[in-house]
Amino acid sequence: MRIWKRLTKTRYLKMVVTGIIISVISFTAVMIVCYFIKGGVPDTLIDSFYRWCGIEGGATMIIEVADKIWPEKKRRNSDGGSEEETLEP
Repeated sequence: MRIWKRLTKTRYLKMVVTGIIISVISFTAVMIVCYFIKGGVPDTLIDSFYRWCGIEGGATMIIEVADKIWPEKKRRNSDGGSEEETLEP
């Protein structure tokens, strides 16, 4: 529970992108091995997997761009109130 409190949105998105890259590399390696052993690969699974990774990466990119275009103007205090200050990137 403590790790989620310390995790900022940017760090979380970086972890998501790292996870996507690792899963794409490992999936590609497994499909290459599957091709050499079986002589064929499941085309629908491959198409769906890479489509999901593209959508997830695109959504992450949209979130990052939106945060840079429209930065938050208010930051929440730990007691629930808000302060008038701009967040620096």
